[in-house]
Amino acid sequence: GLVMLCKVEDGSFSNFDTHIYDKNSGATKAVMANSDAAQSTESSGLTAFTTGGFTVGTDQDINNSGELTLAFAWATAASSSTNNSGTIQSTVNASTASGVSCVKYVGTGSNATVGHGIGTPSLVLVKDLDSANDWRVWHKELTGSQYMGLNGFSDFGQTDTTVWNSTAPSSSVLSIGTASEVNTSGNNYMAICFQEIDGFSSSGTYTPYDNSNEPHQLWFGFKPELVFIKAISSPTSMSPDSLDQGTQWTMVPSTPAQKFGTTTEFGTFPALYHYQQIGNPNTTGSLGAEKIVCTSSGWTIKNDYLNAALSQDYTYFYFAWARNPYKYARSGH
Repeated sequence: GLVMLCKVEDGSFSNFDTHIYDKNSGATKAVMANSDAAQSTESSGLTAFTTGGFTVGTDQDINNSGELTLAFAWATAASSSTNNSGTIQSTVNASTASGVSCVKYVGTGSNATVGHGIGTPSLVLVKDLDSANDWRVWHKELTGSQYMGLNGFSDFGQTDTTVWNSTAPSSSVLSIGTASEVNTSGNNYMAICFQEIDGFSSSGTYTPYDNSNEPHQLWFGFKPELVFIKAISSPTSMSPDSLDQGTQWTMVPSTPAQKFGTTTEFGTFPALYHYQQIGNPNTTGSLGAEKIVCTSSGWTIKNDYLNAALSQDYTYFYFAWARNPYKYARSGH
């Protein structure tokens, strides 16, 4: 029910986007994680949600001949349903098994709540589908009065009580204020909610060691398939808009190295060789040999260094997913 597509290799075609499709909106309806643009119809993009997968057309951003595209998909319900848990009625396509919910609602311009259909989310992403408005993001390390961005070089945690109405998400609803990014009267909105599910997903914070050569074990409770990373604090001497990669939402897939044109692996689990920025997908990079190794329960970060992906000057929020949970949900690329 939720698919993110992003090109890795780019030849003659440049300035590509991170495409997000959800079953609530339907096939061909896309929003860009790296843009404030309204939802658009892409007749040659993702053309169908199928049993166990999806179909794509000829859009060069996601299906250009000879170029590699990353595809991340989260399973949700077979169909959407109406949710009346909040003061605004919402349409929800959710899975309590995978802890993923795609929510669609119409703004009122007044403080409100919106039902989401899963347990308490640890990560929420909201996008205005009708107007050019920036993404608004909340995660569990923020207060109900703080938000972060997704597209572009996003801030670390800005204070604005009109985004979430000074209220963190609950086990049944999201709270929204009067900010145009989340609640313009008459506009359609998408909210993507992620709940932590034991054995399938995990979130927390990580602060790199200071000049230490000791390997760091980051425990998720499963072998990670995909990890989102975002800096949530920085030294006072650095700007959130600096070109340091830590200011970006960055995704690190655990795809074996040979899929990215090399043949190096370390033991049973692959070393991580690739990262890609979500809000600036033209920026990709290599983590270098043996910097991070996936284990059966998380990451081993060797020499506590991730090249340009992480910096010792920051504290990072992460959200990690397994390919398959210990129970019955699905996620993969």
